[in-house]
Amino acid sequence: MGQIVWRDPSPHSVQFVTVDEKVQLEVLDWGGGNPGKAPGKSVVLLAGLGNTAHVFDDFAPKLTAAYHVYGITRRGYGASSAPEAGYSADRLGDDVLAVIDALKLDRPVLAGNSLAGEELSSVGSRHPEKVAGLIYLDAAYSYAYYDRTRGDLFFDLLDLERKLAQLRVLLPAGSSGLKKDLTDLQKELTQLQSSNCLTEDARFGPAVRRLLEPKLLPAFKKDVQDEQQKKPERAEGARPEPAKITQNRKRLFEDLVQTSIPAFEKDLRAAGAGPPHAASVQAQAWSLPEAELHWQHETKPGEHASADRAGQAILQGRQKYTFLRVPILAIYCLPHEDDDPNEASDEAQAKAFESGVRSARVVRLPHANRLVFLSNEVDVLREMKAFLGGLQ
Repeated sequence: MGQIVWRDPSPHSVQFVTVDEKVQLEVLDWGGGNPGKAPGKSVVLLAGLGNTAHVFDDFAPKLTAAYHVYGITRRGYGASSAPEAGYSADRLGDDVLAVIDALKLDRPVLAGNSLAGEELSSVGSRHPEKVAGLIYLDAAYSYAYYDRTRGDLFFDLLDLERKLAQLRVLLPAGSSGLKKDLTDLQKELTQLQSSNCLTEDARFGPAVRRLLEPKLLPAFKKDVQDEQQKKPERAEGARPEPAKITQNRKRLFEDLVQTSIPAFEKDLRAAGAGPPHAASVQAQAWSLPEAELHWQHETKPGEHASADRAGQAILQGRQKYTFLRVPILAIYCLPHEDDDPNEASDEAQAKAFESGVRSARVVRLPHANRLVFLSNEVDVLREMKAFLGGLQ
């Protein structure tokens, strides 16, 4: 008796679009109300980190009465190509733009879940003329909108690392003590970055605690302050240091002492305020679509390893977005369950997005799952249809 061949039951066609050299993305097409060419009449769905476009197999057909609906599986996942490079937020945004151009879509609406928010923000901030609107499905966090007043541990870490690399070049020869402490600090920052600043990573908590010890970040800050006060020394007969280098070093010292180190230390203390807690898991009355489950459970081990590498590269490739200029619907899963330690932080981000992005309508759905379009399908469809119907 022959082996039964599994077939995807979702009513979509599949095509592959070339977005980069030797990179093709899987594009799902559920069809729908319009050929997809009119402005604002097509919807492109983007999955969160670790999922493929098939995660929308059950949800997408609910929109096709009025809109032509597509889904894109990003590079590194599912049937899409898995190149070694190209996972920065803007490169992933460029992949989405390449699909839009290849399909000849006229200003579609992009809707993304979780980390897909960075792709939405990449497109919306750099090429607002390409889209009619953006829909963040529990996706408008710091990787999608960086609020300077709140800060963010990951982004502030990258900023500090960049400035420390500049400092190493600018330090005078007589600063051996500061150079040693700089080396020790950079080593610990590398350890923290390897955790992607994710509290659930086993490396995260110990790295935060080591950085806050007196001999590391506080000691380094004192070293910099001491170096600021030192009068420049010059060996007899040596040429004077160029004024530009002196000025650049002075500005960098001031920036580190007054801005970068205090901001990073504040982030660390907030992150290490208490032991990590596991968020409570809500009972699910829904399940992942069949094709998504099939991919997750039937994928070969080597393909899983490739997807894991892509996930790490995407996390490391996050970028700051601070200015969005298109109509936006941002749905947050708030409030959480009572013992979720991210409650205050996520609410603060929602408020920052609400006040900082004037074109956004912010909606909070209580006690929803991160895959909010599955856990709260009726609510999400209601909000999306109202938003889509109001676009010009």
